[in-house]
Amino acid sequence: MISDFQAVRENLFSASHGATEDWKGFPWHRDRSNLIQAAKAHSSQAIAIDVFGTLKMSRDRGRIFDAVAERVGLAWVAHGQ
Repeated sequence: MISDFQAVRENLFSASHGATEDWKGFPWHRDRSNLIQAAKAHSSQAIAIDVFGTLKMSRDRGRIFDAVAERVGLAWVAHGQ
């Protein structure tokens, strides 16, 4: 039988795994039976960890955020230009 944590790990994008440092202490969403819900295919918590955890772990996150900021018109202009 697969553990709750292994099921969650398999449902998450592999690049996001390092963002959750303490898997047992992490505040996972649970149902009334105390089962972790992030193992479900459409878990909003899993999707958030996939996106933001991957960004947190990325060596390119500064470049990614700069590109997003530029795209939405929030790019910082250097040297007062």
